[in-house]
Amino acid sequence: MDKGAIPLVKSNIPAGLMCFDSGNYVWGLAKNPWNENRSIGGSSGGEAGLVSTHGSPIGLGTDIGGSIRTPCAYGGCYGIKPTPSRTSLAGGVSDIDGDGVFILLLSFILLLVFYVNLVIDSFRANW
Repeated sequence: MDKGAIPLVKSNIPAGLMCFDSGNYVWGLAKNPWNENRSIGGSSGGEAGLVSTHGSPIGLGTDIGGSIRTPCAYGGCYGIKPTPSRTSLAGGVSDIDGDGVFILLLSFILLLVFYVNLVIDSFRANW
């Protein structure tokens, strides 16, 4: 803001942050702009909905377990996980150390592999 940025809008986030949906008691649930019966995902779902409908040219956020990438995939836009090799961490603050993030991501990856194997096995059973 002190560099001349002009905020366009504020988007919806979940009250507890780090959730798989983007809803709170103040603004309600952020819905998928292409199908209101579906979720836009979370936790940056409000932002992804704005970007995917060209309501905002770009959105900024953090992503530990898919908070940017998941809503972007649901909304039909692109999301890039900010990492030290892609973006600068200067001025950033985190309450999770690198080891904690690695363990958290590893557990998500293992769960994803387990789920994918279940889906593949179910398709094999039907063939």
